Amino acid sequence: MKLVFLRHGVTDHNRNHVIQGWSPTSLHEDGKAQAAAAGKELAATRFSAVLCSPLPRAVETAKIAMAEFADKVAKLVEFDALRERNFGEWENKPADGFEAWAKEKRCSPWELHPEQGESLEEFRARVVRFLDDDLPAFIEQNDLPDDACLLIVAHGGSLKVLLNELKHGEWGGDLVSALDVRLKNAQPVTVELKKEQLLERRKKEKRSSGVG
Repeated sequence: MKLVFLRHGVTDHNRNHVIQGWSPTSLHEDGKAQAAAAGKELAATRFSAVLCSPLPRAVETAKIAMAEFADKVAKLVEFDALRERNFGEWENKPADGFEAWAKEKRCSPWELHPEQGESLEEFRARVVRFLDDDLPAFIEQNDLPDDACLLIVAHGGSLKVLLNELKHGEWGGDLVSALDVRLKNAQPVTVELKKEQLLERRKKEKRSSGVG
């Protein structure tokens, strides 16, 4: 099974180094062009579906990319677990201030717990739920074959959590180090693995929670 991870196209907040989090920001014109370019790059791939964060910048990226696909069959499905980290009171504020706070605390910005936002542990747990529950359930409900391809459109933070969990490439280290690695806007990252590996994650989650 092939999973193609795609970060949304660039936004004004990205360009101005402003924290977005759950803010309903839209794509800059450059971001729209990036999304279209990604769609053209992926146009020959037959995707069973596009799984997407519900935040506007991700949905917009997905729809622009999908318009370039040679095969128009793919459907768009939104998952809350794919949202970016909730940065609480820091959202829509310059990232420089958040980074200065981290420097004062002598830690990575990702290790800080913003007021009214998610801690790193809460953020990871919510995103990993996509791998442990949402994705396996979607595969089973839609009876996807072993060679199915899925496009997953989300955000820098949430995608790096997923890539780290799958131990993929330079994101496959400890979580904080993985989050500090840059993931470019609208640049596809492909991971291939066996369908059973994804289904087994759900089985393990049910066993650990005492379900079933």
